[in-house]
Amino acid sequence: MNEYLSIPGSRWGDPQFTDVFKDPKDIAKYRDSPLSDRGIRQAESLSSRLQKEDSNILEDIQLIAVSPLTRALQTMEIALYPNMWPGKVPIIALPQASERVYLISDFGTSAKQLKKQYPIVDFDSEIPKEKSDSWWVSDYSSNNYKEWRPSNDGQSYAEPGEIESAFNERMMSLYDWLAQRPESTIALICLGVYLSG
Repeated sequence: MNEYLSIPGSRWGDPQFTDVFKDPKDIAKYRDSPLSDRGIRQAESLSSRLQKEDSNILEDIQLIAVSPLTRALQTMEIALYPNMWPGKVPIIALPQASERVYLISDFGTSAKQLKKQYPIVDFDSEIPKEKSDSWWVSDYSSNNYKEWRPSNDGQSYAEPGEIESAFNERMMSLYDWLAQRPESTIALICLGVYLSG
């Protein structure tokens, strides 16, 4: 949960909404924003539920795939990882599972930096070396970009949002990746992604 989105007047689409921050400290605070206190409590609650679960769901997991956004990595680290045998189940950072790029908070952190914070996660298998510093950027041309987010009431955004066709293509790539995996049970940790079927 992005903390600044809980401030009245700062919700998506509100008149004068902005995620453009002049202070570099604010940019650093909100870019690839971590879990809020509420998000941490929700992840802890999920961890408790998984510990009490009567089924063998945790024992069945053969792979953990996680969005490389910090808040998803934190959710994995808090909610799932403590319930697993360390090192027993591989954990792969999967860029296709990240949130649709909408705000500055959806712009990630370089894989090199994330590796230091989350050494238990494999950032090399699915993030090409040439994209390791910008894995969250879609390959659409900003020259032809048309703003699709609310913008008629003075809203402004730090960066272009991910256009629908790029997002849909990424979701299809995610589905294909999951379908092609040999594991029968994969835990997918992502926030703000709509999965169906």
